[in-house]
Amino acid sequence: MRRVLPICAVLALFALPAKPQSAPDPLDNLTPTQKLLFENEWVKVIDDQIPPGGVEPMHRHKHGIVIYCVAYKTDDTTPDGKLVHQTRTPGTAFWSNPITHSVKNVDDHMSHAIRIELKRADPPPPPAPNALDSLKVASATQSVIFENEFVRVINDVIPIGATEPMHHHPHGVVVYLNENYMTDQIQPDGKATRTTHKQFEATWGGELTHSVKNVGISATHAIRVELKY
Repeated sequence: MRRVLPICAVLALFALPAKPQSAPDPLDNLTPTQKLLFENEWVKVIDDQIPPGGVEPMHRHKHGIVIYCVAYKTDDTTPDGKLVHQTRTPGTAFWSNPITHSVKNVDDHMSHAIRIELKRADPPPPPAPNALDSLKVASATQSVIFENEFVRVINDVIPIGATEPMHHHPHGVVVYLNENYMTDQIQPDGKATRTTHKQFEATWGGELTHSVKNVGISATHAIRVELKY
């Protein structure tokens, strides 16, 4: 004989309190010295500036790329108490695995780095080759800093008055390192758009094909982080 629950027991099941959601981990919060520049479904981009003698409390980063804007020195401490002294060089970029650390600026001036955290944890399939790959057709001004299964990071320096031939970029992040950055961006249909960027500005760029002419008063310098997903 099938057993039937009393109506009061059925109602009691629906009245059970919902399981509370876990609170955000404080280690994932930005420290007071970190500023969110922008975030989308692919990346989270953080501007990190620590005053001399300043200490960032223990915090966590996803894997990604760090671009150093100025020269400075830090002491990095991991949760197990291990301390590592770091010397940073301006205009360089490095891959960073997931990390939890505290950072102290042991230099006599402000530190400055831009961190690009990736939101994809597993490697994507390899991208299809492109005949207009920038490293092939614009190799005079573009060179690879490093490449892995997630990203390709490119150093892009254009002399005054020089023009890069038509080339292609996947979507990604561009960090502009020089003052007075001014270029004409020329599309495949011949349309030109003049663009200017501030020093240490970071922007999101969609997939594009273009030619670039430096119309500024100094060589341009940018680091482009191309995503493979």
